[in-house]
Amino acid sequence: MFQRLPLLLSYSGYCLLAPLLPLIIWQGKNTRETALRLPEADGPRSGEFNSTTPASLNILHLGESTVAGVGVQHSELGFTANISKTLTKLNTDHHWHYIAQTGLDTSELINLINEQDVIPSCTHLIITMGVNDTTGFSRRKTWRNNLKTLVSKVRQQNPAIQVFFTQVPPMHRFPALAKPLNLFLGLRAWQLNQELQLLCRENHWRFISIDIPLQPEWMAEDGYHPNAAGYQLWGEGVAKELTEI
Repeated sequence: MFQRLPLLLSYSGYCLLAPLLPLIIWQGKNTRETALRLPEADGPRSGEFNSTTPASLNILHLGESTVAGVGVQHSELGFTANISKTLTKLNTDHHWHYIAQTGLDTSELINLINEQDVIPSCTHLIITMGVNDTTGFSRRKTWRNNLKTLVSKVRQQNPAIQVFFTQVPPMHRFPALAKPLNLFLGLRAWQLNQELQLLCRENHWRFISIDIPLQPEWMAEDGYHPNAAGYQLWGEGVAKELTEI
């Protein structure tokens, strides 16, 4: 109960933002209508690095638009490929595969996984979600249950996996979001992130928090996704967490 106290108290923030709700609703609608929509990255969604031994890390990365490489033209510049590049520099044999699609919340990601003929084998599962559950205002209970379901579905075919979750992005810092909309969404993103951290502690999963600069120079032209430099920084941080296990 005490672990959830800051989370419960955070709901008072909505009371402070309540007088601005008409403006927030207008900003949200305007953002949806005018936001620049970038495509997913072209290129392969899997790869490997083998030096002399069989791959010790077999990575499956599930997620939304950031995993799909929105913000860069080719998958080799995207999030998962940058995890791979860092592992290669560390001479760590590995295979990587990602399953992702723009605009998915956790319920829709479960549906996407259900559509797969075969879930790729893996030793390390990384899940990167949260933005669409934030903007869609998914309930905390739904968020928790969906994340557990995703892990369970992969674990059915890969019983011994190690599970990693990346943090829910701090949306109050997204350049594309004006105030007070950014504060409203930032509060909800923080709440889902707190719930995620609790879930990880309860299930002995690894929570990865990387402080990525969200200034314009690290972001794609839409002000919503990382650019190549941002994905590189993010991928380097996650790769180092993988190798610490």
